[in-house]
Amino acid sequence: MPRRIPSYRHYKPKNLGLVVLDGRYHYLGRYGTPESLAEYHRLVQEWLLSRRPPTPRGGRQPDLTVGGLIFAYLEHAREYYRHPDGRPTREVDNLRDALRPLGDLYGHTPAGEFGPLALRAVREEMVRDGLCRTVVNARVKRVRRAFRWAASVELIPVSVVQALGTVEPLRRGRCAAPESPGVRPVRWEDVEATLPHLPRPVAAMVRLMRYSNCRAEDAVVVRGRDLRVQGDVWTYRPAGHKNQWREEGSQRHARVIHLGPRAQEAVRPFLGADPEAYLFSPREAAEEHRASRRLRRKTRRTPSELAKMRRESQKGPASRYSVNTFQQAVRRACRRAGVAPWSVLQVRHTRATEVRERYGVEGAQASLGNARVETAQIYAEKNQELARRIARETG
Repeated sequence: MPRRIPSYRHYKPKNLGLVVLDGRYHYLGRYGTPESLAEYHRLVQEWLLSRRPPTPRGGRQPDLTVGGLIFAYLEHAREYYRHPDGRPTREVDNLRDALRPLGDLYGHTPAGEFGPLALRAVREEMVRDGLCRTVVNARVKRVRRAFRWAASVELIPVSVVQALGTVEPLRRGRCAAPESPGVRPVRWEDVEATLPHLPRPVAAMVRLMRYSNCRAEDAVVVRGRDLRVQGDVWTYRPAGHKNQWREEGSQRHARVIHLGPRAQEAVRPFLGADPEAYLFSPREAAEEHRASRRLRRKTRRTPSELAKMRRESQKGPASRYSVNTFQQAVRRACRRAGVAPWSVLQVRHTRATEVRERYGVEGAQASLGNARVETAQIYAEKNQELARRIARETG
């Protein structure tokens, strides 16, 4: 498949859908309608198969291939999996990773002929890539989801989806895929050793996660307008969160993060006059880094350095961190500090473990904001010391 797929566009003067293939403009009917989208998928599928201008409308239509199905589903996913502000969620990247081996092995296979044996072959390719069992099972579910969507819009027969459903997931101890070691809590001593090597906003986000029930995706999007800075415990309500889609308009999955004194101490230096601005900004970190370098510099800048600074100032860093850039900053700081690499997710596990040891699993559930107790048990390590104490006293 080509690297860049022509996008579905909006021809606003006449409110028509539009796609440009090899320099030719194709108007697809009223913008956003199912008929317009179906025509778009048809034309692009022909273009993908032939790498030439698509065949005339009255010509013979080729069968939908697995590659065309992948393309159509990813186009749907980019529109469906979105945050409230329009940004695509990480599920789009997860789907792309899951569907890549499917396209590599069966991209030119008719989608209607893709069956359980082919799905098993794709799964074995994932195992050969070294993925753990749980990741393989999750990716196979995403592959099946793509075919289920294709059947729902009548691109393939429903019988294909039914046949793929007969492939059972990999079971522990009964397959060649390795088991995941799981995410473990991180020693806070290692985190403390890393903090001096982090940019000031990133260190504040780590402390915020350490002393609250904050997820990494919550920490990077804090704005002044989302905070209620009253009383001894502040509250932070993110504009969007990972479970928001589950019950639209319901308060069951409303996300409320409580900030105690130590979490407030991490946030307070970044509160500004603009309530719409992100508190933890890469631009602020970049400016502080440049100011520090200016103070340490002992020679004059060369013309090439000045030109580079002007180019960088025009581009500038993003207005906020992403989860990936947050983690990258932590990884670099770990190398500088000489400690074992740790992830921001481990900070949340550390918090969950400590809360559970002190307040029980119900306390961990309330603090983490999980809808079910079982989910809190996943994030919190079992209190083995308590188990030993019970055995010692009653066993």
